[in-house]
Amino acid sequence: MQKLQDFLDKLPDTIKPIATGLAIVCLVIAGVMFMLGRKKREEGKEVAMGAIEGVLIVSLATSLVSWLVAFLA
Repeated sequence: MQKLQDFLDKLPDTIKPIATGLAIVCLVIAGVMFMLGRKKREEGKEVAMGAIEGVLIVSLATSLVSWLVAFLA
């Protein structure tokens, strides 16, 4: 049980930087797509929204895990 708790304690600190890095890459790609033309502009908007939604989901999930670990411990 202690191993699981240790893993869950470290999980948010591991996931957030990875998700942030991927979001930055996605936003750069979306910016390039936005500059390439009308059709790519729409696709770029979708990629940017997906990146923002992904960061929000990861942030909420890691907060939830931290809260659950503190609540159940």
